[in-house]
Amino acid sequence: MNVTRPLPGTLDYRNAQQCMTLLNELPLTNVPRVRDTLTRMLYGLRQTPPRSTEYLEVLEAMRAPLHFLQESLAIRYSSRPVIPGGTEDGVLRQVVALWLGMAEAYAQTAENAGVHPLDDAALALVCQRCVLYAGRAVIEYFRARRTTPRGMWLALHGYFSTAEEWGLATQAVPDNLKEGGYPHSAAESYCCVLLIDLSNPYGRSPREFEWVCRWADQYASLTEIMPVFGGTDAKTYAVDLNRDAGAKPLEVFARSPHLRRLGSARLASEIERVVAGLKQGLSPEHLGLGADCHPVSAGRLLLMLYKPWCHAANPRRFQRRRGEGELDVAVGFEAMHFFVAGAEFVQPPPARIYSHSDFVDIATFGERAHDGDGLAVRQASARAHFPTRRWTTLDHSVMGYRLRAPDDTGPIEHSQLLAVFGPDAEHWRLARVSWLMVEHDSHLLTGLHVLPGTPRAIALRALAAEGAQTDRFVRAFLLPAVQVMGEEATLVLPRGWFQPNRQVEIFAAETLRSLTLTRLTTFGVNYERVTFSEAAGPD
Repeated sequence: MNVTRPLPGTLDYRNAQQCMTLLNELPLTNVPRVRDTLTRMLYGLRQTPPRSTEYLEVLEAMRAPLHFLQESLAIRYSSRPVIPGGTEDGVLRQVVALWLGMAEAYAQTAENAGVHPLDDAALALVCQRCVLYAGRAVIEYFRARRTTPRGMWLALHGYFSTAEEWGLATQAVPDNLKEGGYPHSAAESYCCVLLIDLSNPYGRSPREFEWVCRWADQYASLTEIMPVFGGTDAKTYAVDLNRDAGAKPLEVFARSPHLRRLGSARLASEIERVVAGLKQGLSPEHLGLGADCHPVSAGRLLLMLYKPWCHAANPRRFQRRRGEGELDVAVGFEAMHFFVAGAEFVQPPPARIYSHSDFVDIATFGERAHDGDGLAVRQASARAHFPTRRWTTLDHSVMGYRLRAPDDTGPIEHSQLLAVFGPDAEHWRLARVSWLMVEHDSHLLTGLHVLPGTPRAIALRALAAEGAQTDRFVRAFLLPAVQVMGEEATLVLPRGWFQPNRQVEIFAAETLRSLTLTRLTTFGVNYERVTFSEAAGPD
């Protein structure tokens, strides 16, 4: 059938064929045009909807360009926390508005059915799409490392409650945007969001977050939403469909008929199978994890997800205490090195060789305590050269802190290494950013994991080959062995320095030693922590 192309601004949204023609001609490479067209179309359909069956057809046709658009936009804010009011915040709001607009549009098709009610298959489709898109809005706030706005969880719970009430929560519907076109139900889409919520999304790197989203979507079919019975373990994760919150341990909820828990016995078996396959040397792609997954990283992440996804809330290893006071924080490798050393970094002079046993003592016991007056002088000098910021302590444990950063804090990234000095501390410590989240009032909250051991500031350089020019020293740190925690001595290097079996020299406490870098234990955006073996020195 020939359809007259509508003139700009004259599209009749009641005419489904005109809408379909416009969608088929969208140039996907023109992101602004796709965004504007889809935004106007969603608004126009809401104001002047076609018949419900045709409305559904238009919404289904919108899905492919919409998903392409949303992925293109989300890339702009996926790498760092999004501060309210900034450019990325505007993009986030656009993405969320489109997801929520789709959920509301699908719901409208059922509300407006009137004398031509939708059949159960169409209603099941509506339920699944509503849960899917309301869930996508929640996920975008995880991606942006932002707290979810008020009412967003309630909207998701409401769509799922409707699917339950209509008896359609577990009825699978086709989804041609999923790989293989496998059908998905409203319950599976709901479980997908809960799995992501339970994955500690604010503590995942951008790459890990993409893996978690992919795996949650893939594994949702192995889970189910179940009622809560009297004998259910209080540590089991649950949701209250009448509360504006995600999954929490059952013990925090008052018992009510609105409680649901995640059943994941089949998922536990699947994760155990995949982890076993990785240990046997099977590729992540072969095991369904994705071609972009590194076997070691994927296996480590799966093991971290196994407990919250398949069992119950994990009690903290160390008790947390409510925070009091503030913490000095130094950002940047140069500043961290200055505060730990208490002096400006200079290229070491020609060094004399100490005995092998002397160096072992340094690596084992770390920096010796300094007298209080000397430490105070060093701290004052350091602040004059590298100003620190004071972050508010919300709570703390032996292994870390939960902090609120000052308003004018510069960019902080997940897995970034910082240096911290507490109110009762004797030495500066190194700490890794383990999670980040921006509150509604723009305050940045962060969790810091303190690396075991008191660091020593050292100088490091690559060992020159015979006849080659010697490189200049760079800043690095030596962390002593902490036997009670099973931690061996390690070096903390600038990012990009580690190579297996690389020969280096370090200068510490007037001692020059030759070492071999052996294994990368952890890394972040600005550091690498590595083990080493020591070349034999004179006794």
